[in-house]
Amino acid sequence: MSDEIGKLYVTAAAARGIYGPRLLWRYPARHALGPIVNSLGFDLNRIFNELPIVALILTLTEAGSLLLEALARSNDQQLAGAIIFLLTAAIVTLNFATDILLAVIDPRVRKSILR
Repeated sequence: MSDEIGKLYVTAAAARGIYGPRLLWRYPARHALGPIVNSLGFDLNRIFNELPIVALILTLTEAGSLLLEALARSNDQQLAGAIIFLLTAAIVTLNFATDILLAVIDPRVRKSILR
């Protein structure tokens, strides 16, 4: 946020008479939140990708250990396919949600969508 405060659009907004918290929330905070939302989506995807490994190491009875057992031990392709489909659907849904949140927060993204 400290990077965004010194930019020209913040100075122009202050010259137009916008001051205080309204200025901070309207311009630099929205621009500074974009990378945070992107990294949040990336981290949530990484959690879902590493779920089978973590579940196996911690011996949890989660979808991850069930997936590894279905693939390695019992050769149950339908169960493995269903679990992979659910994990993929969760990843796609989280990516979509973070993209929508980014469009709501950052006006630059929102304006590029409308063009």
